[in-house]
Amino acid sequence: MNWKSLLLALVIVGIGIMLFSTDAGREFAGRAANFVSVGVGDAVSGFFSRAFNWQLPSGQTEIQSGEQFLISISIPKESFYSHQYSVSNTSLNMEGICESGIEVGDIITRTESMECTIAAEHMEGEFEYTVAGVVRFDGDVSSLEVNGNSYTSGESSSSGRLKTSFRVLPTGFTLTGLSQKEITISSSTGSIEILTPEGSLKSTIELAGEELEIDGFVGFIKLEDSNIKLQGLVVSLRGTGAHSSFSWPA
Repeated sequence: MNWKSLLLALVIVGIGIMLFSTDAGREFAGRAANFVSVGVGDAVSGFFSRAFNWQLPSGQTEIQSGEQFLISISIPKESFYSHQYSVSNTSLNMEGICESGIEVGDIITRTESMECTIAAEHMEGEFEYTVAGVVRFDGDVSSLEVNGNSYTSGESSSSGRLKTSFRVLPTGFTLTGLSQKEITISSSTGSIEILTPEGSLKSTIELAGEELEIDGFVGFIKLEDSNIKLQGLVVSLRGTGAHSSFSWPA
């Protein structure tokens, strides 16, 4: 070892001793480690939010690529009738026909025409896509917009939440930030795309009446052109039919 290499080694050892033997050094090292871990987590979750137009639910800041994988499922909307979920920290954007007045706090608001657009943020409550194809929600939200009119709890609630209830026959909707332990879809046609972490197509499965069981779903549900799309992360996916079956991971 020449004298330059020896000098460099001594400098590195000296810096290490300074970092971990003094309060200021330990504080600096802690901040550096925190910056790296937070920065990487934000970058990963931010990528998926931008790429697939959905947000991770509250409390989940990392994507466990070894445990979850991306899917995109497209099925006729009728296959999704009667699905009901307890939702938390989800958001809804929807257009359609209001079947009744919309409950906002302690009042019932009615639109001039039956047509309505709704934007709800941070929903907590029961979401249902009924057997008649009507979206029903009963619960509370942080804010609500109906046909461009905005509603917030203001000073009426110490919790900052707004009690809300509505029934809408949708022409389209997007429910983002949905997290469900299990989703079961009975006898459906359509298709499933298995995607890489970068969003590229990895595999396609054509459905022929199989029953689907989806475990650990985190993503969004969208109604568009009479089809329902589910896209997001899942832990496992299984299909069982009279003549075929599949599972992923295999």
